[in-house]
Amino acid sequence: MKLTKRISHDLISNRYSGYHNPIASSVRLWPRNRVRETAIVFVMLFTVIVSPILLTSGLLKPFPQSKNPIAIVSAEPPQLNLTYYSLWNETQQPIVDDGDMLIGDHIMINATWSPVTNITRTALEIRAPAIPTVIYAESNSSSIEVNTRRLGNNATCIINATAWWGDGYLIRKFYYDVFIGNFFVPHIELEQPNGGEVWAGTNNVTWIASDNNLEENLTFEVLLSADGGKTYQLLGAGLNRTWFEWNCTGFLNLTTYKIQVRATDGIYIVSDQSDSTFTAGDIYTPPSTTTTTTTTTETTTTTALPTLSPRIGAMIAVIIVASAFLAVGVYYVAKTRI
Repeated sequence: MKLTKRISHDLISNRYSGYHNPIASSVRLWPRNRVRETAIVFVMLFTVIVSPILLTSGLLKPFPQSKNPIAIVSAEPPQLNLTYYSLWNETQQPIVDDGDMLIGDHIMINATWSPVTNITRTALEIRAPAIPTVIYAESNSSSIEVNTRRLGNNATCIINATAWWGDGYLIRKFYYDVFIGNFFVPHIELEQPNGGEVWAGTNNVTWIASDNNLEENLTFEVLLSADGGKTYQLLGAGLNRTWFEWNCTGFLNLTTYKIQVRATDGIYIVSDQSDSTFTAGDIYTPPSTTTTTTTTTETTTTTALPTLSPRIGAMIAVIIVASAFLAVGVYYVAKTRI
């Protein structure tokens, strides 16, 4: 009985202490905190030492690239220097933040990443949603440059600069609402005819034109108005010179002619016209004949008899009565003699 109790006591004691059981003491369990710490140290050693060796040897490969890869952030990522210049000013100027305005002739945007170590490829994308159009270019170096003239118009853009770094990792930087202005309104001024001229036969219409874009090619149109500028008809189009030869023979001879010239750079259209009318043409129209009709109106005039006074009336009555008696007397005298 005592031996049974002793064995039971020893087993119960060994539940709480490994030192009383020779079997339990040889397989003593670690505390959970120490196990967790050991696992963390092991993972860190594998990441720092073993993983680069496997990647270099080819036994372990990075994730395949996708069309929209996620930017990998490192302790010391490459830094981007984004600048621009133009034919107006060839000095590199920085693009600092969202909402910047880039104004110039043939604006070139340059993206350069530094340090150049481990940069295998770069790309630059300029997107203009309102046009819409996209400029995209890649380079196998740490620097890339694009000509924004390819946008074809002035626009507010999104700039996306990308660098491939190390074994397939990449980093991106975006600039939003950046206005890029490459195109400007041309200038044009009509020299002659500008008003008051009298033309016959062949004459030259001349004008002056310019554009803020140094290498811009302007095209011109010449139009004629015969009603003082109310309406125009085309005389010449697609001109690349600043004069036009006009033969006004066969045109009506009028004093109400005006000339208009138009210039375009493919985006903007401007025009200028004669300040006042001029005379041209050799076809004379006969003067118009005006017929005047005279209407004669006959007028009948009625003259009223004058009003007799009572005295004159009485005298006339006496004369009439006396003439009657005289006639009767003459009649009886003549009858008696017969």
